[in-house]
Amino acid sequence: MTLNYSKFVERFSFYSLLFFVFWLPLFEGFLPTVFGIWIGFWVLEGNFKSRFRKFNFTSGLNLAFFAYFLLSLFAVLYSSNQAKAWMDVQQKLALLVFPLLIGGLSEYSQKNIRWAFWAFILGLIAASIYDLAYAFQESINAGANEGVFRYWVYEKHHHIGFLNLVNLRMSFFSYGYLSQFMHPSYFSMYLIFAIILLYHLYKTKENTTALSILLYASLTLFFTLLIGLLQSTAGLLSFIALILAVIVIEFKFLNRKRILAISVGLLAMLILGFFGSDFSGKKINDLTDTTLESLSTSTSIRMEIWKNSIALWKENPIRGVGPADVRADIQEKLQTTMPAEFEFANFNMHNQFLESLIGLGIIGFITLCLILFYIIKIASRQKNSLLAYLILIILVNFIFESMLNRQSGLFFILFFVSLLELYFKQNFLPKKSNIPT
Repeated sequence: MTLNYSKFVERFSFYSLLFFVFWLPLFEGFLPTVFGIWIGFWVLEGNFKSRFRKFNFTSGLNLAFFAYFLLSLFAVLYSSNQAKAWMDVQQKLALLVFPLLIGGLSEYSQKNIRWAFWAFILGLIAASIYDLAYAFQESINAGANEGVFRYWVYEKHHHIGFLNLVNLRMSFFSYGYLSQFMHPSYFSMYLIFAIILLYHLYKTKENTTALSILLYASLTLFFTLLIGLLQSTAGLLSFIALILAVIVIEFKFLNRKRILAISVGLLAMLILGFFGSDFSGKKINDLTDTTLESLSTSTSIRMEIWKNSIALWKENPIRGVGPADVRADIQEKLQTTMPAEFEFANFNMHNQFLESLIGLGIIGFITLCLILFYIIKIASRQKNSLLAYLILIILVNFIFESMLNRQSGLFFILFFVSLLELYFKQNFLPKKSNIPT
């Protein structure tokens, strides 16, 4: 009876993990409930001594996570917005919880980690289909009176072609109009990582058939198309950086036929993702043209925010202003340097490095750098290509988004960093592998 109960709970703990990672790209408001279900079954498994016998509580990465949490907790003491400060602490608890959850996975869960990759991919497929269906519905409804398929958001753009409107982020099939569950930058990041997971699953698959190759290729091209439609600056730059990394890391292990096949695939991905896109010229112009006349563009606004954030940090260099007060303080700073007609209430720092520097001071910034350093160290020590690609994606997105302040960013990073370390430890380190990494 006890054995049956143990197996039942063990299986449902694993299924709840799969449900959590499946739900990660979907409705964010329900994610804490799904997370709680996973934690509940995880606790019911019991047998903690056995499950944690190989878990290193004092590893450099776990200590860095703990230090960052303590800094966030200490910041409550000097934060003006106490309610928001405690909410931030509650969110940062994930820094402690995820390593424990993954480190204490049962043997059954550890043996079936690859199913978590597929659950994440299936969640993205579901989210993508919903987003595209929503865009189609909006286009049909918007043009119902005229009897046209109106893919443009505003009537004044009716004469502009589809691809140009996608580039301008003014189509129902682009940017925030397309991404219904989360910010486009986060959705793009998920899709890019899913492409890497597909590549890993393909190259580590024992037997490949024509049908399986078609499946991997179709999903890769589908996700690439969505990355192009989303038109996220961070997403597009991450995609380019990832392609370059794949070329550098993978190609030296491949024969000519595989090099040719992957080259054709990468070329197709580039064409799908960037055909008709004026991304490079548009964004470079945005970055260089930071005059007041161009402040209506998001990039130049971010540049102005970043410039003022440095001035704010100089006023509180050691401990920072507290994560809960960053937005209000930068808002106040901007009011003295920006034209009155610009409203910044909806803008955050859009840079995790600056967010940590302003919120937690130089100590918080150093702690964040230590977290990244230990992740890179683990990837290097394990020859963990998946973790290496993930940290590259994270670094690029840290430049454009305050990822640790959003549930969709924090949960994604902590879950997959912990999971990939365990996955490679269980599958590739005990024995030599000819899998290129």
